[in-house]
Amino acid sequence: MIWDKAAKVYDFLETLYNRQVYIGTGLVVASLIRREDRALECACGTGSISRYITPKCKRLVVSDFSIGMLRQVKKNCAQC
Repeated sequence: MIWDKAAKVYDFLETLYNRQVYIGTGLVVASLIRREDRALECACGTGSISRYITPKCKRLVVSDFSIGMLRQVKKNCAQC
């Protein structure tokens, strides 16, 4: 699957070409999350939004069709 192959470079390319939106979206979504919330993020990709939501909510469950993307979100959110 193409997303499995793209997963390792996806964050780099997104921040290179679309940094403001890529980071800004996570910040905006996180501002809507409360400490007691439980969230489900579908099509989480590499975790560009997950990394902002994780410290804000009680529990976050992520899903994605691509195993490669799920591996990246695990790495990206390891320190969250």
